[in-house]
Amino acid sequence: MMGDDMEMLAHAESIARTLELCSPLMETQRIRECFAELGRRFSDLVTIGKEPGGAEIVADPIRNAIREAEQVLDGLIRMPEH
Repeated sequence: MMGDDMEMLAHAESIARTLELCSPLMETQRIRECFAELGRRFSDLVTIGKEPGGAEIVADPIRNAIREAEQVLDGLIRMPEH
């Protein structure tokens, strides 16, 4: 299980970095803020997850945040171009 936890945390950390790096490049303020907030949330969850026993605590919140990020990205893909 420890390997799965480390993989989950590494994935969440990668998502956090990506969202935070992409945030300033987004077209609208609303999307920039959404990306930045999701990035911060992932970073916070990873920080908690790295503490002893923390991975078990944040597993469900990370899965929920991943679903939310997927929904945001899906919405962006479906947005009509201006």
